[in-house]
Amino acid sequence: MDYESLLREWVRADGLSGAETAAARVIAEAFEPYCESVTTDALLNVAARLKRRPGADKGPHIIAVAHQDEIGLMTTLVEKDGAIRFTRVGGVDPRTLPGSRVWVLAEGHEPLLGVIGAMPPHLLTAADRKKHYPLEDLFIDVGLPYDEVVSLVPTGTLVSLDGDPVKLQNNKIASKTLDDRLCVAVTLRAAELLSRVDLPARVTFVASSQEEVGSRGAQTSAYALDPDIGIALDVTHGKQGAKDDADYLPLDQVAVGIGTVLHPELSRLIIETAKEQRVPLGKEFVASYTSTDADNIQCARGGVPTALISVPVANMHTPVEVASLDTAEEAARLLAAFIEKAARKWADSKGADWLCQWAD
Repeated sequence: MDYESLLREWVRADGLSGAETAAARVIAEAFEPYCESVTTDALLNVAARLKRRPGADKGPHIIAVAHQDEIGLMTTLVEKDGAIRFTRVGGVDPRTLPGSRVWVLAEGHEPLLGVIGAMPPHLLTAADRKKHYPLEDLFIDVGLPYDEVVSLVPTGTLVSLDGDPVKLQNNKIASKTLDDRLCVAVTLRAAELLSRVDLPARVTFVASSQEEVGSRGAQTSAYALDPDIGIALDVTHGKQGAKDDADYLPLDQVAVGIGTVLHPELSRLIIETAKEQRVPLGKEFVASYTSTDADNIQCARGGVPTALISVPVANMHTPVEVASLDTAEEAARLLAAFIEKAARKWADSKGADWLCQWAD
């Protein structure tokens, strides 16, 4: 699979939290060759059910969930000079915004290219020059006068960040929205790999909505699909700037989540599978919630045993998130092998009994 070309198409499809229509459309189309059905629900979750082989209905239903939505901005006011004030949709860091290019998703009009500006340092006090610009001091300039901006950009208009994928050395890529379209691409590659396997399980890949504002799509899709096993895939913080900290993981390693939200038997099975597949694997320890879709998958209906696989990225929640495409491919291999191993383990134990053996 050509990750770079795929991500270039997907990143250009707008998908801010709660407005994922364009992203959902291109993602659904990509899954169709490997799936017997691809549906989009009322919250714009895409559910792609892998083509089933004979006997699959007797096995577990496994879902693999990666979120399709992205962070962005929302307009709040147009100043008399045409400058657009805004607020955040999801975890946008105001420190990264000055000098950025954005697309204002104007109503009934082509998106308007804009730039985010702020008061120049020459006009700031000495004290203010030592501080980061607060969000309320930033504005978007699209080059139009007040009357035209007001007619095209009503309050509440969404604004997407600009940042097409750029190929770096060592098969790395820099782009906006790698969180989490990169992991959606990982699930697509896993679907391709599993389409060649006689798998004793039902498998549904989900591109979830609204993760960046509370994992709402994962909550509703996990409830609707009623799985036996859930796997969340998301990005995690990659090492950067020589930061030597356990909370930052190397970009060349896939990570498995270990913690209270995550089922210990599934985490162990991921570690075992990684060893068998020779996938470099790091460990991400989460004492409480994971801040991923895993949190809400686990609590669906009567509870879903859930695992977490992560791909490290640097510069998270900026237009220049950096990740290794080699690591993405290793994550896809690990995901596919883990799903197959979990399905066969379920068949061998004739059900979910093996999940209840929580021995240390």
